[in-house]
Amino acid sequence: MIITQSEFNTLRELIYNKTGIAINDSKMNFISRRIKARMEAIEIRTCKDYLRYLSFDYKKEELQNLILNIVNHETYFFREYPQLEFFVENIIPIIENDKNRIKSLNVLSAGCSTGDEPYTLAIILREMLDNFDSWQVHIDGLDISHKALEKAKKGVYYSRSLRDTPYVYRDRYFDKKEDNYIVKPVIKNMVNFINANLYNIKQIQLLSKYDLIFMRNVLIYFDYDSGRTVLEKLYEQMNKGAFLFLGHAESVAKYTNYFRMERMGNMLIYRK
Repeated sequence: MIITQSEFNTLRELIYNKTGIAINDSKMNFISRRIKARMEAIEIRTCKDYLRYLSFDYKKEELQNLILNIVNHETYFFREYPQLEFFVENIIPIIENDKNRIKSLNVLSAGCSTGDEPYTLAIILREMLDNFDSWQVHIDGLDISHKALEKAKKGVYYSRSLRDTPYVYRDRYFDKKEDNYIVKPVIKNMVNFINANLYNIKQIQLLSKYDLIFMRNVLIYFDYDSGRTVLEKLYEQMNKGAFLFLGHAESVAKYTNYFRMERMGNMLIYRK
């Protein structure tokens, strides 16, 4: 199947308007293959009919299915381990000091995919917060894909997803059943999953106020305007002094000056 330039333009405009995800011309062949797969799945013969289907799908389920095929949802537990080590050694002590009276911590994992990151954060906080049982810790995992979140809620993973997980945590927080690892309730119950669109202002405004946001490897899908919109709306959902973690290749500076940038060692940290 060959998608025309006009059809490609219509599709990427639709995706951008709904999600803020920016797709350039170099992705045309890639998008064409993904559309073909989705058309075969729902038995639609022409791209024109598929675009019409997307436009009138009021539940937006097919748009979510297409985005799931377009966006790289590959993730795993304890991903970008050095950054997590930095978080443990440098940020958790600040959090403990700032909240030594009211031990309450709200965390958001934005673009959480299949849940590997929010569960990782739950393990880290349970292990590293001093006197954890005295804390009120709430973690939200947010993603646009309801299919990814269905897997996250089940908490069942292949061993590949735990390839960077320290064995002591693998043994302590997962039950092994055949080839699968199942997240134990003590961690699973710490995480709440939300099907929402980061680009949807009304949905973002319904979120909690957070002390810590992890949004790693998400900004790469946005252009300047949509990235700024997402960051500035998330900024409004952060408590004073809250931390924002991005992926190593991402920076707030190119989108907005809302955040305070701090350098700690070789890491850049963003705060409200």
